[in-house]
Amino acid sequence: MDDLILHHYDPSPFSEKIRLVLGFKQLGWRSVIVPMVLPKPELMPLTGGNRRTPVLQIGADIYCGTSLIAAELERRYPEPTIYPERSRGLCEMLSLWADQLLFVSSSNYAIREVSHLPKNFYRDRAAMRGHAPVDRERLRAEAPHHLEQLQLHLGFAEQTLSDDRPYLLGSSPSIADFSAYARLWWAQLFGGEQGELTALPRVEDWRRRIATIGHGRRQEMTPRQALDIARAASPIAPRHTARSTNVAPGDRISMATEGFGPDPVQGEVVGVDEEAIALRRFDDTVGEVIMHLPRLGYRVRQGTPA
Repeated sequence: MDDLILHHYDPSPFSEKIRLVLGFKQLGWRSVIVPMVLPKPELMPLTGGNRRTPVLQIGADIYCGTSLIAAELERRYPEPTIYPERSRGLCEMLSLWADQLLFVSSSNYAIREVSHLPKNFYRDRAAMRGHAPVDRERLRAEAPHHLEQLQLHLGFAEQTLSDDRPYLLGSSPSIADFSAYARLWWAQLFGGEQGELTALPRVEDWRRRIATIGHGRRQEMTPRQALDIARAASPIAPRHTARSTNVAPGDRISMATEGFGPDPVQGEVVGVDEEAIALRRFDDTVGEVIMHLPRLGYRVRQGTPA
């Protein structure tokens, strides 16, 4: 089986979520570090402009979006499962809570201190989200508010764990645990533990349990090596198991996220399943690749702009 190559950067909460999946499944994987901010010249040949981190590369197949990446890892390596006791739907709902609602308070609290971030971090994220750069002093001054919001969200987890279950859904870890943990990990990353969980002892115990899972067997790889692997590989034949009112194989389309940082990707539809649309792309650096993009949260436009 082709190597699993994760394009990520270490202080990335979304990447931490996937690193935990790799660790839970005890998988070996190659680590390719990408810049935290644009430009990302050695990632763009693979993704066609999609800047979001992380990206999973398997040969010439490129997977974007953490839910889709996690599902692909589960499909290839089903044991141990990240969706225990047929909990896939509940896991996805809880992950959306963590990735969207918990994201706001945890991120605003995490980036209150600028010394650990690239100089143009705020400007880069402002451009991605389509608003003016954040006022650093205001962000620092509002840290107590963001911490309180973070604690209120984590209070739901404290209540869930009140029956002494070790994980959010019961006796086994799930992708819901990894999604929520990654937000807390990010909130504490730069400042260390500052007593954020003093009033949430069950969450603190849960955090420690998740942290012991680790990241599997990581080996570093250069971006150039990853590009060479993509160029030498052939994409797998994509699955086409679902119908969509928006696209069909052979359509030329552009796909962009509905939220911030749309970064449209253009290509030919070669497959549609319940979760993803597969787009064939060609790039001078890597040749033919197939991008696997989530259907949920992405907008499709017919045709490709000139």
